[in-house]
Amino acid sequence: MSPSAANSWKPEEVVRRWLKLYLTAKIETVQLKIDAILQNEALIKRYRPRLANLSWRMKSNREPIARRANA
Repeated sequence: MSPSAANSWKPEEVVRRWLKLYLTAKIETVQLKIDAILQNEALIKRYRPRLANLSWRMKSNREPIARRANA
């Protein structure tokens, strides 16, 4: 994903993509979570470049595995 593609997303698209990757809550709470994040522009500004950054995504995938292995 290119940063220019991520920059063209509307805030709700950024939030939906982020939650699709990281939300572990029940489906009923998804819209509540979307609404809460949409109120916080700082979070959207933080999530947008992370969604477009493959290195950041790979790091976030490996972290839980490393934590379990170290435990």
